[in-house]
Parts: sequence; C-alpha cells; structure tokens
Amino acid sequence: MRDAVIVDAVRTPIGKRSGSLSDTHSADLSATVLRALIERTGLDPSLIDDVIWGCVGQVGDQSLNIARVAVLSAGWPDTVPATTVDRQCGSSQQSVHFAAAGLISGQYDFVVAGGVENMTRIPMGATASSGYAGTHNEPFGPTFFTRYHRRPHQGLGAEMVAQRWTLSRQQLDAHYAAADLVVLTSRSEGIPLVLMEAMAHGKPVLAPAITGIPELVLDGQNGFLYRPGSLPAFVARVELVYHSGSALDPLGRAARQHVLQHFNREKNLAAFCNLLLMHISKPVENYSYENPVLQ
Repeated sequence: MRDAVIVDAVRTPIGKRSGSLSDTHSADLSATVLRALIERTGLDPSLIDDVIWGCVGQVGDQSLNIARVAVLSAGWPDTVPATTVDRQCGSSQQSVHFAAAGLISGQYDFVVAGGVENMTRIPMGATASSGYAGTHNEPFGPTFFTRYHRRPHQGLGAEMVAQRWTLSRQQLDAHYAAADLVVLTSRSEGIPLVLMEAMAHGKPVLAPAITGIPELVLDGQNGFLYRPGSLPAFVARVELVYHSGSALDPLGRAARQHVLQHFNREKNLAAFCNLLLMHISKPVENYSYENPVLQ
C-alpha cells in the first residue's frame, strides 16, 4: 500500500464579516492559494491529477463547481480537472480524505485538496433560500419528513445526542473540572464558545491568536495566546504554561471574572435561540413530538 504525503499547505488569512477579504470573489481567493502552492513547491500544475475543493455554500459566487473555476482563475492548464465537495462543516476535511484515498489507491500521483467559503458574500443558509428556486426551496422532501418529521440542525442534534445517551450538563461540565488547562488549535470547532465555557469554569486557556480571540483571551492575564501556523511558537507557549505551576490559579480566576463581567451568557443564549427558531421553526404538516426524530 502506498503512503499519502502532504508536500505543502497554504491558506489565505482568516477574515471576518465585511472585512478586508469580503470584496474578493471566492474563486479568486481560491486561485490565490493555488498559485501560491505552485510558487512554493515548484510543481508543474499540468502534473496535478485532480483538485478537490470543499464548499458548503454552493450558490451565487460559489456555484457551478467553484473548484473548476478556481483552477482556471489560477491560470493552471485547462486539462487539470477539479470537483467540489459538500459534506457541510467537514467539506474541506473530506476533500483531504478523498485526496488521500485516491493517492493510496494509486488513482492519483499528485492531487490538491482544500476549500473555500466567503460568508459575507454567501452567508450561511444561502443554498436553502435561493430566489431562483421560487417556492421550491425546501431541502428536505416529503419522504424525509415522513421518516423524521423535523428539520435537522447541529445545535438540536447535540441536544438529542445528550438526551439519547443521558448526558447531563453536570457530567459534561465535569470535563472542565478535571482539566488544569484547556488547549485549542486554529482547527478546533466552536472556539469562542468553548473558550467562554472553559473560562466561565475558571480554567486558564491556551488559544490561537486568530480573529476575535484576543478580545476574549488577554495573553498572560487570563490565559495564553500563541501565533497560529508556527509550531515553535506553540511549543514555546506550552512550555511556558507547563512551568507556570500554581500561577495558573489566578489566571483561572481572572478568566472567570472576565467572562462574567463582559459576556452575559443567558442573554447570548436567548438571542441565539430566538435566531435559531426564526430560521428552522417553519411549520411541517403532521408534526408531532412523539414521532421519531433525526438522531
């Protein structure tokens, strides 16, 4: 069996809503990364067997196979194929898995995997509310509702998982209680919410200094920050934490005080719930809480 080897990895900066990247077309964002990859590796792009690109919002700027448009926008030969993958929040990760599988099986010699989302231009849920579909914009058909009787959602799914396996809030909170430090990487999901939960429980955190995090984690005061993309920087911060010893206790107290003082958890939760219900509580015929639900 062959091994799949990652030769190089590049990305654009992580932006924010209406930020400096919001006016850039998703194909051009992707093309910038593809061109940089070739410049760094010196690989002839004509040797690339496939480009697999993850994208959830495949509508508007990101429609019509954004992967193929990105390849052509990057100036690569038009003989290089490309395809776009939608596995929701795991789309880009799935692209890497598909690429690795193709390499290991011998179908590829060179393959590029990645993904793109410009959520200022193509906001979450845009694919389910396309104006071109008119009244035909319901992603789940009658047969689906006959089986499940409700629309699935990650937040509600988490609640159902906790209910199905009888996981109480106290049990889940115990994970924080057993930890001396909560460490997150730039690939961790739900970073702000996880950080707020950990800090509210008085736990010092080690987090990447990406958009929005330095406002929550004050480096050296209520936690630690490290520069993402640099393994030496991360290791240095881990060593600093390791040698902090009892100094972590006041950081934990400061973390809890910071969250309680600057963030109203109940208010934020209420606002989130109202927004969630507004988007997903569209009536469904013959709906019943006693019916089976999507697990």
